[in-house]
Amino acid sequence: MGKTLNSRRFGQLLSTAVKRIAAHEDKNIALIQDEIGYSLRKKNGATYEGGSIIEHWRKGNLPPDLAITFTLAKTLATKKGLEPDECETFLNYAGYPNPASACQEIFSQPSVEGEEPIQPSPSGKSIAAEKDGKPTLMVNIALNQRTLIVAIIAVLTVIVVGVYLWQFRVGEKVGAGQNPFLLEAVYAEERPEINGRLDDAVWDKAQSILFARHPEINDGTTAVVKFLWDEAYLYVGVDVNDTQVEGAGETPWDSDSISVVVENGGRLLEYRHSLIDEIKVDRAGDALSVHWLKANSSFNDPSNLDGGYLIEMRIPLVSTPVENDIISIDLLSVDHDKNPNGAYNSSKTIFSKKFWDGDQTVDEANGVLRFIRE
Repeated sequence: MGKTLNSRRFGQLLSTAVKRIAAHEDKNIALIQDEIGYSLRKKNGATYEGGSIIEHWRKGNLPPDLAITFTLAKTLATKKGLEPDECETFLNYAGYPNPASACQEIFSQPSVEGEEPIQPSPSGKSIAAEKDGKPTLMVNIALNQRTLIVAIIAVLTVIVVGVYLWQFRVGEKVGAGQNPFLLEAVYAEERPEINGRLDDAVWDKAQSILFARHPEINDGTTAVVKFLWDEAYLYVGVDVNDTQVEGAGETPWDSDSISVVVENGGRLLEYRHSLIDEIKVDRAGDALSVHWLKANSSFNDPSNLDGGYLIEMRIPLVSTPVENDIISIDLLSVDHDKNPNGAYNSSKTIFSKKFWDGDQTVDEANGVLRFIRE
């Protein structure tokens, strides 16, 4: 493969590798980037300052020298983020000379955890050495065949057990004490009707995850989310238990609201649904969201205790996802209490914002969403 410098594609492949590692190790993206960043060394021997350098390279900036590029690729491979068939392309886009040779070296070296060497796919070459045009590897052929059969059986056993354990782990609900930064969207055979009620049978397939719990001063408002997907859309269903459903008047983004921050078409986009008066539908292009007040709930009426509200979203996807694709995601729940249509920073308002990944910003998304089929 010839040398083809492409910093943008390098950044995309690096992003894919980081997300794959986050899903594999059940950690958030920020932590994975920190681990990789601190493991690298500058030319002067100093360490990088955590994940900021990885984030810099993910944006399409190339590492400063070939040694760092090689170490980065090796680290990604060791952490199961870079596959053998991706390695050469990854190095090629970084401008690394002779990437095929480098990848062969990377995938034939033992990992830092003492595992077996990471082996690339077989080259397909004959194992028979030749001398004067005649095969010479004829000794102990029966023993070699038996050894090969035993090795194949052992490898297949490890693969079957590994796949079983991985599926078991990923299949467990995040809300049951598992990694809180790994979510799953289940494929929808039929599209739900976006009416805010979440009453289509297809929603029963999705996993419900508690992602926000507000302080007791807000009566412990909670928000639960679940996801569906198909070739065109990501569907989001949110169930909020809230004793005071109300808005913030002139700043609707400070009203009771839900935001979904998702990686879409290579960009991080925020999709927000705010409760504004009795308006229930919010539409922007092909994106659609609708809320529905639960029984015994009213809007901007502090004289009673409400049950809360439901939100149903349809987010158009720029690229068609396939099974096991992963994207970055964050969630935000806003709770505005005790002061209908009042400013969020008024002394009368009991105000709370809960970010799912804990970073206090919608400009980043450190969670991971995986697209799966049942």
